Amino acid sequence: MKKYTFYLIALLFTILTACTNTSKKDLEEVKVMYNIDANNLHFPIAEKQGYFEEFGINVKSSNSAAAKFALDALNAGSVDYSVLVDMNIAHNLFNKNSDESLKNDLVVLAELAEPINAIKLIARKDRGIEKAEDLKGKKIGVLFGVNIHLFLHKYLLDNGIALDEVEMINMAPPNAVSAFKSNGGDSDTQIDAIVIWQPHVYKLQKELGDKVIVLSDEGHKYWYYKMILVTKKEILENNPETAKAILKGLRKADELIQKDENLAIETMANLLYMDVKEVKEFYSEHQYKLQLTDGLYDMIVEDVNWLDTTIHKGSSPIEYKRSTIISNLYNETFKKQ
Repeated sequence: MKKYTFYLIALLFTILTACTNTSKKDLEEVKVMYNIDANNLHFPIAEKQGYFEEFGINVKSSNSAAAKFALDALNAGSVDYSVLVDMNIAHNLFNKNSDESLKNDLVVLAELAEPINAIKLIARKDRGIEKAEDLKGKKIGVLFGVNIHLFLHKYLLDNGIALDEVEMINMAPPNAVSAFKSNGGDSDTQIDAIVIWQPHVYKLQKELGDKVIVLSDEGHKYWYYKMILVTKKEILENNPETAKAILKGLRKADELIQKDENLAIETMANLLYMDVKEVKEFYSEHQYKLQLTDGLYDMIVEDVNWLDTTIHKGSSPIEYKRSTIISNLYNETFKKQ
């Protein structure tokens, strides 16, 4: 009898497991890309907790070193949704079709997070940099054409430093971090200052100690950014219910983030391969909240104006308005008109 019961339980387990695997396999697969850094928390929590599956989708995530690369993946059709920053949307408003006409094929669904003091301009104190004017003649690593680039421009000008008085070097964040730590002698292996975000800042401060100094973390003064969920207009038009499912899964993650900070910090620590006590040091430098505010559109407008005069000289953005770049699906999904 015991042997019969054992086989019966084993059979039931096999059937249940097969059914579970089949149901998950049959869910609609959605490809998403976001950065592995302190900016992104909603997707990792929603994935870990199985919230997307509750709404009928199977999210397959991949990761990038910066939002710009997640934009490239979205434009290439490698993913269906990406977590970008507002500056990415502004850049896209300058893109042209093959007939030279301007296009705008991205649409914003929601905001996920924004830094409070997480963007920092840090410098090598051991190379004689202790204040803004000491940056003159120094090499500064920054990814061009994104929000941290604008941050650096505003900081320099606000402190009376002409842009040609420093050497700005266009570098992806991982390369900039390596060059900042280097003691090599040329611009390929060494930079004197860097504009970067968490957890890079924490790790650099921990590794280099009093060799580094934070010159500014005044993001709201010099410019910061919002992490936003973006897709292609065609994808949204063809699959609005999928987008709603993503938003609903993210809403459940958001509720958990607001309710259980310890769990949120632990999730981030696992994501970044860091200790919980380390993440606690900078967790409060971000605001994690699923929302859609009027301020997002205002940021994109200012981004476009800066790009128009600084990066895309001689070009012009497409004629646009809020409704052409920001979807109302968030309000429709959560009944906020």
